[in-house]
Amino acid sequence: MDSRRPAAGSHAMGVRILLATVALALPLAVAEIGLVLYHTVQNAAGLAALPPADQRAIIDSEDPQLRFEFNPGWSRGDFHVNALGLADDDTTRDKPPGTFRIAVVGDSISANFGLEPREVIFATRLEALLSDAPHPAGVRFEVLNLGVNGYSMPQILQMARTRARMLGADAIVAQLCLNDPFTAQQGYADAPWDHPTRLAGFVARRLWRERALARSYVDSRYTEQGWRNVESSLRGLAALASEIPVLAVLVPYLVPDAYERWGFERYHERIGAIAREAGLPLLDLRSDFEGAGLIARGPGEDPIHPDPAGHSLIAERVLETLQARGMLDPRGR
Repeated sequence: MDSRRPAAGSHAMGVRILLATVALALPLAVAEIGLVLYHTVQNAAGLAALPPADQRAIIDSEDPQLRFEFNPGWSRGDFHVNALGLADDDTTRDKPPGTFRIAVVGDSISANFGLEPREVIFATRLEALLSDAPHPAGVRFEVLNLGVNGYSMPQILQMARTRARMLGADAIVAQLCLNDPFTAQQGYADAPWDHPTRLAGFVARRLWRERALARSYVDSRYTEQGWRNVESSLRGLAALASEIPVLAVLVPYLVPDAYERWGFERYHERIGAIAREAGLPLLDLRSDFEGAGLIARGPGEDPIHPDPAGHSLIAERVLETLQARGMLDPRGR
């Protein structure tokens, strides 16, 4: 009997397994390389197609922590950036006498670039509600919109520390949402890739589109660095609140499965715990949106930005909370 046959048979089996693995891995590798090249070219083409810097809505900021901001004086359709670089009506840098200023800092939910008419945005609605609310004689309320598309929590904090202070804010509303741990703006984005490989992301977005989108917008952002960004930002806002009253407002993800199947409540819970530990007032709007039936986006609908009904709800709840916490008392400023 030839004792070498089993060894030879094992070797042949190993070769077949190796060849099968290579046969499977090679097209996957080619597909991955192709997708990487495709996205690299697409991103480069998108950046190359941008108009000159002075004609863009978003420009580099002189503040390295802000990184980018709105271009003062830029406008398109109903969207206008005033001379101070705010997505708001024209106003003065110096606060007029008798004015109580509320600065709204936030991301694209606040900025609303290309979404809803300015009249329905919660910052505008809040100012309208304040004008109708009882207040001391001679006091005028002004709500300034300092939101910028794609801002992360660290940028929201920096905007509160710098521009809100510069404009003499008497109170600050820091609007947050679940995809804010990292910057999300073309050319500046620093969020980690949302899937292990481009190919995995390509397949996931076609087989499980809504879940893949939620992973991209939310899950992938809560890395160790993402949570450090959240914690440092909330603690920074809490520190600022010793000087200027600050209310943080958390807007939920607008897809029912996020809370019924995907466990997004864990993000709300941890953000809430960090805020409580830091001593930062946090208005978490998840239960309000659920109660109003506003977490009801279907496939293909925007899961991040509220509709006019959502903006109205935000404005109403923010006003109630500011009043309940005594943050609108001009005698305290």
